[in-house]
Amino acid sequence: MKLSTSLFAGMFALTSLFGAWSPLTPTAQATTTAPENPTQGGGLPTGISKEKWAQMSAELKAKMSAGTVEREAMLRSAGDTGIDKRLQSLEMLKKRIEQMAHLSANEKTEILNSINAQIKSLTDLKVKISTETGTTTLKADLEAITKSHRVYRLVIPQSAIKASVGRVYTIAGQMEAFGVKVETRIATASSRGKDTTEAQAAYTDFEGKIENAKKYADEAASLVANLTVDQGDSKLAQKNNEALKSAKVKLELAHKELQAARGNIDVMMKASQ
Repeated sequence: MKLSTSLFAGMFALTSLFGAWSPLTPTAQATTTAPENPTQGGGLPTGISKEKWAQMSAELKAKMSAGTVEREAMLRSAGDTGIDKRLQSLEMLKKRIEQMAHLSANEKTEILNSINAQIKSLTDLKVKISTETGTTTLKADLEAITKSHRVYRLVIPQSAIKASVGRVYTIAGQMEAFGVKVETRIATASSRGKDTTEAQAAYTDFEGKIENAKKYADEAASLVANLTVDQGDSKLAQKNNEALKSAKVKLELAHKELQAARGNIDVMMKASQ
């Protein structure tokens, strides 16, 4: 029995889908109250390097003997640099989310709303810094850029994980729909006297793998759902970091389950011919 053209088309679509799939999950490095300096994944720009922060700190220290006006100008400039870097990263992440074909409209909206909220908050802070006076107040504003936002250590990896969860569900749904069609072929082959024991076992395993993938995706989503900015709290920062890393592991497990399920499809298709 030959498979229909539509089944071959579906098989090609799944193969293409797997070829393009990769978790969009940056790895967050464990830091405490130091400036953000993660290893940024997904093709997004990195945070300001430790060397750059050291240079900026040295320049700040060297200029502290200058007059109040000069110190304020220097602090505003440092604030603009830090905020602009984060706004650039967030805008790049927005574009990537918007272009993801395997996310539903609702999933995109939820993630983009979170990113847009961060962009607005940082933009408001930039305006505040531009009109602020007093070095003490300006220093507090500069600390808020990292401690109150954590763009690189929390916002971007958290958003990326949510996007990857959505992609797992999309791929799982497409594979389930394709599996039902192949199961129908197996049943037809069986009714004509063909031994489909191996194919049926493969389908049972296939269903289990899909459920496992969705379970791991759910666990990843739960791990990052309620994370909050640490505000400089080292214990909370560590807790957030561990949750992000654990979620990334869950997504990797989900991907392995989907790949294994894809292998079962080969067995099912052969038995249905």
